[in-house]
Amino acid sequence: MTTDVLDHADVAPDDEERQFVTLTVADQLCGVPALGVRDILGEQAITRIPLAPEEVAGSLNLRSRIVTAIDLRRRLGLPPAPRGTRRMEVVAEHGGELYALLIDQVSELMCVTAGAFERNPPTLAASWARFATGIYRLEGRLLVVLDVAKPLAPGEPGRTSMTHSCLVVDESRVVRKVARRILEGHGFAVREAEDGQKALELCGQALPDCVLLERNMPVMNGIEFLKALRAKYGPGRPSVVFCTTETAMSFIEQAIEYGAQEFIMKPFDEEILIGKFAQVGVL
Repeated sequence: MTTDVLDHADVAPDDEERQFVTLTVADQLCGVPALGVRDILGEQAITRIPLAPEEVAGSLNLRSRIVTAIDLRRRLGLPPAPRGTRRMEVVAEHGGELYALLIDQVSELMCVTAGAFERNPPTLAASWARFATGIYRLEGRLLVVLDVAKPLAPGEPGRTSMTHSCLVVDESRVVRKVARRILEGHGFAVREAEDGQKALELCGQALPDCVLLERNMPVMNGIEFLKALRAKYGPGRPSVVFCTTETAMSFIEQAIEYGAQEFIMKPFDEEILIGKFAQVGVL
């Protein structure tokens, strides 16, 4: 059984009903075509696979078949589930193999009409659009329709082991644009924020691999952002390169104390910036 059962949803009769298994990932309601679902599992014992990409949660045994478990949060570049969360698995087949998508919760079997289906709108976050075929606008909520084959296929754009993402946080639009030009030239997907509060909101949508962080900003400065970031997501990810014009070591030591891995002085050039990102392990 294949999972690409929604390829022609936009040309189906408007009154034709479509069935989806609905689920939630990071509070986003998603739909998976019911015909593509082989099984739904409660929390399972998962065995880690050495040296596997971070989105591969491990493997599990399903009726004597070994099933690879893919953490959909990590595949989408979203923050990890809160510690202690009991998660579920949706099992689908791709390329003749079974895979279990690790999600937050399965909701219900939902029927919607084909005529209400919309292809991905420009406002849909890129982290979702990469793996979605479109949306349904429900009463008070958006249903994102996942193409299950995409997160399961190796080498797809957006796979965390194949690309890097960076959040550039600086009140100066000029500095953000310079950093974006350099980083995009080295294959980074770049987002921008003008202050720490906006940066935290963007991290909540999709956690980047690294952050280039200015110290002096309005609303929430770099140190306040660092404290909030590490309190919410822990010390490991994302890597943070602290950026400042201040030469006093006390400012740099403070940034390192609160979770920055490296620092860089303004003005910087391509060689210096990329060298720092290599030092923190994202290149």
